[in-house]
Amino acid sequence: MTEAAPSAGGIFVSYRRDDAAYPAGWLADRLAGRFGAGRVFKDVVSIVPGDDFVDDVMTAVRSCAVLLAVIGVRWLAVTGEDGRRRIDDPEDFVRLEIETALARNVRVIPVLVDGARMPSAADLPAGLQGLARRQALELSPASFDTSRLLAVLETTLTGAAAADGTAHSRGSPSREAAMNDVAVTFSNHDRAQVGAQVGTARTVTVHTGARPEPAAADSDHAPDSGDEPGG
Repeated sequence: MTEAAPSAGGIFVSYRRDDAAYPAGWLADRLAGRFGAGRVFKDVVSIVPGDDFVDDVMTAVRSCAVLLAVIGVRWLAVTGEDGRRRIDDPEDFVRLEIETALARNVRVIPVLVDGARMPSAADLPAGLQGLARRQALELSPASFDTSRLLAVLETTLTGAAAADGTAHSRGSPSREAAMNDVAVTFSNHDRAQVGAQVGTARTVTVHTGARPEPAAADSDHAPDSGDEPGG
């Protein structure tokens, strides 16, 4: 099947559909225009119909050089059908993505949108508390300037490409070996559970004076379909 994940050392856009899907789409488009679509991963846009979206999402987050965690005002508060905060569910996609990136010690940039505030460590599950220590970038209608973000991404991607070249010169591990070197694994049961609540994950928010046309409907990570798989 067609490889959905961005090239190694790319940008992973993490967002929660019920929180900041619209700005996430705008930002992903902006980044794709600057760095190339093949270096930016955003669920519905990047996953090829018929591919295993769980594998594609986790492969992408395990190989990215930067993860942008787009956080809106409802990022912490969104709940599942059981009434629990999604962020407290160990199988929540947003949580899995960020925990995996933090465990890999890649650059994780919180992107605050719509007036959202940075969550405190006390508000987060143990595996996510490192997010509270990451310097955030605020994007708002009154002050929208991506120049700083683009500069940081340029430097990070350049460094990742150089490191990747060095690794290849020494002999890189097989794709299968890389896939096994992960902080998160899925059993068949886990895969079914994650697939059932796939509508929780991805958010990148960006505001300019005029709002662009909305991006195609996101179901967080799953491919677009008539029936949304998650809440």
